Amino acid sequence: MKRVGIAWNILVGVIIVFFIIRIIRGSSESILIKNIERQSFEGIIEKKFIDTNDHFGNKISIKGVNKPIHWKFYMVIAEGDSIVKKRGDTTVEIYTPDGAFFIYDLIDNTKKE
Repeated sequence: MKRVGIAWNILVGVIIVFFIIRIIRGSSESILIKNIERQSFEGIIEKKFIDTNDHFGNKISIKGVNKPIHWKFYMVIAEGDSIVKKRGDTTVEIYTPDGAFFIYDLIDNTKKE
C-alpha cells in the first residue's frame, strides 16, 4: 500500500513539472513572436558585423542604427542588400543588388524563395 502512495506522488510530481515546463516554454515563444512582430525597419544594409562587446554578437547597420540579428539570418544576407521588415510581420523581404529577391522567416530562421 505504501508503494502505491509513493508511485502516485511521483506521478503527480512529474505531471506538475511537465506542465510548468510547457507554460514557461509556451510563454517565451509567444513573447519572441510578439517582439518580432513589433519590429519594423527598412533600408540598405550598410554594414554587417559581429559585435564582440555584446553577447548578441551578430548585427547589421541600417541608416546608422545597429540591429541585433540571428546568426542564421546573418549568414544569408550581405552588405548592400535592401531589406524590409513591416510591423506585424514575422518575415523580412530581401532585395540583393543583382536583382534577386527572397523572404526570410524570422521565427523559423529559414530562407524562402
